Amino acid sequence: MMSDACLLSYKLSLFCTCDRLILVAQKSCLLMAAAVDMDRAREATDHSEQVELLTKSLNHIQLCQEIWRVLQSTGDFSQDPTEVLLLLYEFEIRAKLNDPRLETVVEAVWELPMLNLKTLETIAHLSMEAPAYYPTICKRALQGALSLHKKQDPMDITRFR
Repeated sequence: MMSDACLLSYKLSLFCTCDRLILVAQKSCLLMAAAVDMDRAREATDHSEQVELLTKSLNHIQLCQEIWRVLQSTGDFSQDPTEVLLLLYEFEIRAKLNDPRLETVVEAVWELPMLNLKTLETIAHLSMEAPAYYPTICKRALQGALSLHKKQDPMDITRFR
């Protein structure tokens, strides 16, 4: 199974000398394991299996967040999308698990230095994707996306002719 292969790779990397390259590899392994488990959870028909897979994925994300914090202290990662991915993954999982800590994740999204339209649109979509149902979060995300859209430069339609 793909998730198991990613986790095995992560566990083997724990025996290596901890440097920036190994941390990046560990981060990648955990992100992939989380993504695979989330995908399997989306396809699961059994509720208890879905909850189990989402919980496993959340554990991977929490480990990855610890590695990400260490990695950020080693250099400039301003162009790296990891923080956004981690927040979106965590948001989806907590929304589907009806986790009361969902609001904490939403606040972290609003604090992102480079918050963009796509991130807010994704939050809006995930907040209403079954079994999640958070219309207030969806409305707030869409209002934020609209506000960002209004701040963008108008599109120059003459260049498309």
